[in-house]
Amino acid sequence: MTAIVKVEQSKLLEIMSDIDAQSDWRSSANKADAYYDDDQLNAEVLKVLKERGQPIMVQNLIKPAVNAVLGMEAKTRTDLLVTADDPDDEMEMLAEVLNAEFADACRLGRLDKARSDAYASQLKAGIGWVECYRNPDPFGAKYKIENVLRD
Repeated sequence: MTAIVKVEQSKLLEIMSDIDAQSDWRSSANKADAYYDDDQLNAEVLKVLKERGQPIMVQNLIKPAVNAVLGMEAKTRTDLLVTADDPDDEMEMLAEVLNAEFADACRLGRLDKARSDAYASQLKAGIGWVECYRNPDPFGAKYKIENVLRD
């Protein structure tokens, strides 16, 4: 029992040291996401504008560009496919069967929505991914596919 605890403790310390050593990417990701959401002025500038009685005006050039790329992604999105490495007839038939199952799982799990959300996060903040897991609800879709928030 003691050996297991020491191994888990050393693994935890290794993970924590990795966390401490990572670069500060979250600050720049949050700033990039804020720029997309029209939050482009820092607190000092906002304070000066309020003191002067000037209106807070932001001309967001980032949002339309990102939205254009997101629209292109939606138009050019393709379905994921299972292909056979071996040109054997049996393997191609198996790939076709797996494609049918895979297409159903993707449709019921709403893969397209999750992929679009993850791609939007990648464009806005620089990171985004999708998680697929078994649905705990026995009456729902077999798999759930969701965008993972970077926070």
